[in-house]
Amino acid sequence: MSPQSNKQKAARRWIRSRLSESYNALRNALNWRFVRGIGELQILTRASYLLIVIVPVLATFWPQVLRVVGTERMVIEAANTNLRNTGLEVDAAVARARELVNSPAGPLLDAQLTGIREKLHQQIDRVDTATDRIEQSAFPYLDKMRASVAEDPRFPWSLTALFFAALLIVIAHFIYQIAVPDLIKDATWDEFIANRMEEFAKYKHEAAKASARKFLKTKAGIRLDKPNRLQDTEKISDVYADMIKDPPQYDAVDQLSEQQVRRLLEALQRDAFPDVAKARDDLESYLQGYVDNNYKNSPGEAVFEMGVIERGARAEYLFRASRNVPTIVLTMLLYIAAIVLICRVVWLQAVNVADQAKIHTPRELLYGPAELAAPADKEAVVQALRLMYMALANEDTTQLREVTTSDFYSFDGGKRFSGDELMALIKSLHASGKTFVWTVPEPTVRIEDNVAWITYRNRGSVQDAAGKEDVSWLESAVLMRKAGIWRVHFFHSTRVRAI
Repeated sequence: MSPQSNKQKAARRWIRSRLSESYNALRNALNWRFVRGIGELQILTRASYLLIVIVPVLATFWPQVLRVVGTERMVIEAANTNLRNTGLEVDAAVARARELVNSPAGPLLDAQLTGIREKLHQQIDRVDTATDRIEQSAFPYLDKMRASVAEDPRFPWSLTALFFAALLIVIAHFIYQIAVPDLIKDATWDEFIANRMEEFAKYKHEAAKASARKFLKTKAGIRLDKPNRLQDTEKISDVYADMIKDPPQYDAVDQLSEQQVRRLLEALQRDAFPDVAKARDDLESYLQGYVDNNYKNSPGEAVFEMGVIERGARAEYLFRASRNVPTIVLTMLLYIAAIVLICRVVWLQAVNVADQAKIHTPRELLYGPAELAAPADKEAVVQALRLMYMALANEDTTQLREVTTSDFYSFDGGKRFSGDELMALIKSLHASGKTFVWTVPEPTVRIEDNVAWITYRNRGSVQDAAGKEDVSWLESAVLMRKAGIWRVHFFHSTRVRAI
């Protein structure tokens, strides 16, 4: 046989073993023991029953909500229409009043009415101005009210999703209650094993040992006992090799503890080992004689029997928990679908709450949003910008280096400047006769750890031989805190062009 063929066979054996392990792991997970952990959660089932009742009641009354919203929308529209009509009527009345005031009354009366007409014009102008102000303030307010009232508010998605999640849980719980074995429903894995061991310790029934051995022979028992069974096979082969010697020897058995010897005997009585199938009865007699000669009436017998009861109880619980797999799968899928819906609702609501609170990172959740940074830190950031302006205004290179980082740079006028290049630019502008005034009014400061960024509209001025001109710049900067001192790392300025 070629080496290539041996490699392929080894690869196939490895794949089969991995698939077998995966299948066994899936079988161990697909059982009522897992479903019980969800089905016995009282808070989940009670909340589901509550939602099953409350959400339909809310849905029943939802048309009333739509009717109220529609009424609000009609009132707003009516108020908007009435206000516009009233404004038009007032405008028409003002225009008519102007016509009446300006109409001629004859040569003699016109001269006498000049002063009165001027006063009437002033009053009419006031009425016209007041009407315009009312319209300017009322119409935007009505527009906001109209926008705040939803056109067709839908029933909240979160309540809908929670209702269907609750419905899935109720259905799954119903299936769980009628399909799960009573043994699984009444006790957990640990409780059942403890009860079996306690009962055997009290009554010592032989039937209990026979029942334990019966369940150890099932597929569930074999899966649970597989690691020990592999070791048993190797040890039995060693014992068999000693037994067939002439005369028989006990070296392999003597190296085992009492519990190991008893376990090998029990394994031979329970399972068929292919390697020694023909000599199984002889091996059993061989080990039985060894136990009788060396461990008769030993305290280890009670310990071993209790171990058999424990392993048998595990196998029995898993055996009964693995029955009716299709129903188990259906129940698990219903529970999982409900939990996914609930998690989705909780996640979206959490995101909504975080957005409303302006929280974007886990750190902000622990320490508050960046906008809530200590006022002293914000003021220190603003003061660093003011000191930079002061250094540039005074052409103080030393102070500029103290308030900026060693790798400071800026963007201004479409060019990139280092700290020294920026100072050289300002000096050249000063030499040409220009004087600048810079301010940091109403800045927006955001701080995270040792990094801060600031944005603001710099309202200042530029003065030269032609006079003084008010100028605004849109500016931003990134600062870094080192040794407790904020220093400017990056600065950007864009002049606002006059319209």
